[in-house]
Amino acid sequence: MPGKLPDIPKEEIDDLDHLYSPPHTPKSIDLMAISLNADSRLYHIYWNVSKIQAQTENTSTDCILLKTTKTVEIECTIFCDELPEPITTKYTVHPTQETFDINVEQLIDEGSYNEISDKLIMDCYETRVLKSLYEQHDMDEARLS
Repeated sequence: MPGKLPDIPKEEIDDLDHLYSPPHTPKSIDLMAISLNADSRLYHIYWNVSKIQAQTENTSTDCILLKTTKTVEIECTIFCDELPEPITTKYTVHPTQETFDINVEQLIDEGSYNEISDKLIMDCYETRVLKSLYEQHDMDEARLS
């Protein structure tokens, strides 16, 4: 049945093949440092970034896309020798209240696909960023005039 959600995992797994696409993964990220485990209730994604020096960062441009029919809470914990205790942050993902019909032609056409992905997947993030960049450029131009 198309659109069916995957079953809740019933055994521990250690498999990332469905989580990322290697050609889009930055070369600076060690894929062996990322692991996925699951039990009967939760998925656990671990990223061991190894040693990071002060005033530096290590980031990934990969995304985790979720499809959910109910509210999901995601908890991220950062462990560091220099911190008195781990830092924990929680994110809440809510299912959309809308349904969208998309046909194959819309996915094949690059302009249509970009518009759909910006609106439905990125929640207009790309549009907001571009608008912000244009506004910043206009302010810079006005200041230099």
